[in-house]
Amino acid sequence: MRSIGFLPSIIKNTDEFYGERASLLMRRAIVGLALAIACNVAMITFLYLQDVFEIWFIAVFCLPLYVFPLHTSYRFIVDKPDQLFDQKKKIRRYMRQLAIFILVWNCSAAFILPILEGDIRLITISLFIVSVLAYFLPLTLLPRYALFILAISLFPMSLQLALLGDDKIMSLGLAGMVLVFMEVMQIVWLYRTEMDNFRREHYRGKISEPDMSESGLKQLRISAMYFQGAQSIILQAATAFILVIALRTETTEALMWNWFLGFISVQVLRAASIVSFMDDSEKRTLMQWRLIFSGGVLVSQIAWFSYLFIFSEMLNGFNYSMVSGILILMAVFSTIGLTADRALLYFNSVLCLAPLTLILIADLNTWLVVALSLLAILSLLVVVENIHQSSARSLKGRLLQKLAEYRAEKMQELNIDLTHARKRLTEVNASLESQIQERTRELKHQANHDMLTGLGNRYRFATEVQTALEEYDKDQSGFAVYMLDLNRFKEINDGLGHFSGDHVLRETAQRISQACDENRIYARWGGR
Repeated sequence: MRSIGFLPSIIKNTDEFYGERASLLMRRAIVGLALAIACNVAMITFLYLQDVFEIWFIAVFCLPLYVFPLHTSYRFIVDKPDQLFDQKKKIRRYMRQLAIFILVWNCSAAFILPILEGDIRLITISLFIVSVLAYFLPLTLLPRYALFILAISLFPMSLQLALLGDDKIMSLGLAGMVLVFMEVMQIVWLYRTEMDNFRREHYRGKISEPDMSESGLKQLRISAMYFQGAQSIILQAATAFILVIALRTETTEALMWNWFLGFISVQVLRAASIVSFMDDSEKRTLMQWRLIFSGGVLVSQIAWFSYLFIFSEMLNGFNYSMVSGILILMAVFSTIGLTADRALLYFNSVLCLAPLTLILIADLNTWLVVALSLLAILSLLVVVENIHQSSARSLKGRLLQKLAEYRAEKMQELNIDLTHARKRLTEVNASLESQIQERTRELKHQANHDMLTGLGNRYRFATEVQTALEEYDKDQSGFAVYMLDLNRFKEINDGLGHFSGDHVLRETAQRISQACDENRIYARWGGR
């Protein structure tokens, strides 16, 4: 796909680990498509049980289209193409099949949604959204494709819901459009996580030394806060959706979906800050990133508590219990990513308690509520402090583990270098010993031989004669000495030059060597 300028650079097109990502994508795609088929079968069954006969058969017609992307995924896994061109070709084929399939579903939805009403329509939409997530999430390994599939899946349905003319559902349609922008954060988060895993596996043994300074610890805390904050946003959005579905009534449905639209819009702003941090964490200081995240937490909490103040008069006892339970669940979700930062964790905890305390004060004895609130705050502070201490120790433990791995790796490298150095030293010593022996032989040979003719020199001749005389004294063995002289050799040197004289000497020495057997000793008396 062609690069789009407004998208974060972190999800730019790249061939890094493309083969590994494509293989993993296709394996996950089979699971995702199977889940989407299950959701669609559930939707068909639901429509059939609701006696919507003129609609459910359209969905049945769409189900066989799943065969094509399933077959493409299966063939990719079986064939295991190793060429980048073939991998991209098969991925594009899968994307075309998926896009056509989604287009058919959108056309079917254009016919189905106007006929459905109330809970039937909402359940159908929910099952459709689950189906979209099922074949969208595997594509986060190729983020631009994932964004493309998400956009063509949710935008048409959301636009249709917004234009149905039903005021109760219009805000849900607009929220679906906004949801696409929030999902960019999920795409970036999942893609960054997968790429980090690939790089960690591929570059194993190339660990960099962690920054153990206070600044390095702050950087780690901010990074943990933003990366875990993505999970918090997703969980809070899902919780808000469930809250509206569970508590909406005929009179409050439109207002609740409006609240949900505002809540999703707030989460989109938080998601944008997380994407910005993941894209380039160096463009702002750590303090600026912390303030941005703190502002997002504050606005998100205000969005949550606005639900209580807007709908407090419409909630009965049971609904209050459900809202309280959901707010407790939300309080847990909102602390994800804040545990490493004590100030933000305390700030968030106080915000979670404040609205419920204000509501209780309005209906109960003020002093009783104050006493109970103080007890709850003290208990919460103890829990919060323990959570923070545990998180701080965990972060420091991760840094120490990385430092230990780094030092172990460096020690291993030093051991390998030392082993190689010892091996090279042994080889040098062996080579040096061999050179000494060879040089000794050469010196011994030079000491006993004439360098010009290769015959023994005068020293060797004298040594051999001395040895022969000693043996003669012992066993009266005899020996003979022949002295040869070259007549007119001086005339050759003077007339033809020393080069010719040397040649005559070498030729004469060679003939003498050929004429004598191994028992004869021959030497040049005149050489040195």
